[in-house]
Formats: sequence, C-alpha cells, structure tokens
Amino acid sequence: MKGSVIMSLIDESLFETLHLDPETVPWAAMSPGMEQRIIHARPDEGFLVNVIRAEPGVISVLHRHLGPGHGYTISGKWGHDPQCEYLPGHYIFETPGVPHRFYNGSGVTELIFVNHGPLEVLDQESGEVIALMTQESMIEGYFTACESAGLPRPNILT
Repeated sequence: MKGSVIMSLIDESLFETLHLDPETVPWAAMSPGMEQRIIHARPDEGFLVNVIRAEPGVISVLHRHLGPGHGYTISGKWGHDPQCEYLPGHYIFETPGVPHRFYNGSGVTELIFVNHGPLEVLDQESGEVIALMTQESMIEGYFTACESAGLPRPNILT
C-alpha cells in the first residue's frame, strides 16, 4: 500500500517536471562573438540556466557574479585566462565576488552555465561597477535579441 502511494506521488510530480528540447530555443546575440540560449529561468528564485556559444578568440567584459555560478563545457576550449584550460567535460564553480573574464580558445565553444544572483560588469581600468545585470534584465535582453532577429520567444519561465 505504501509503495503505491509513493508511486502515485511520483507519477503526479512528473507532470511538473520541466522538459525542454534545447533545439526549440533560439540562439540570440549576447555580445559580439557570443550568443546564448536561455533554457530555464526562475527570476523569483534568482537563477538562470543558459547555453553559451562563443566564436574563436572571444573575450568577455570584466565581471563578477554576486552568487555562485556553475559551468560545464560541452565542446571547445576556454578559461578565465588566455591559457584556456577548460575542456569538454570540465565543470567549474565561479566563486561569488571574484572578478574574471571569459577567454575563448581557437575554436567554437559551447558551455552550460547555471547562475544564481546578479552579475556586475566592471570597468577594465578602475574595477568599478558600471552595470548590474539581474536575472530579469538578462531574460529581457534575451527576449529582445530574439525578437530583433525575428525569432520566437521561448517558454523558459515555466
């Protein structure tokens, strides 16, 4: 009897599980040479999951995450310095508050990021905060980029 109650609860909860085919989510420009697919976002809970694709040699702006960031390399080679040490299958944890950049290697790179909390963009010279990117502003920027490119707005907020 007990097992059937548990199985019933499991069966019911499966309907609440998000299943998303990333191929149904469009790539949209993030910055020159970088594009993303936001595949899931829960702004009320402060997290966002995106897939990033970077062209060879791309370097991001200097920034820091105010919450933890988790990255998993799907393909290519990248790093937090020009040595580009992160290869397919590598997992990284970005410690909150540590300034860094994304350096892409010589090929196209794809990686998955799970970000918790906002991100600060920093001035390269002074290190001062020049922009704050919340999950809400990242989602809005993604939707705007999709619409500007004539792409559909995906259902990533389920």
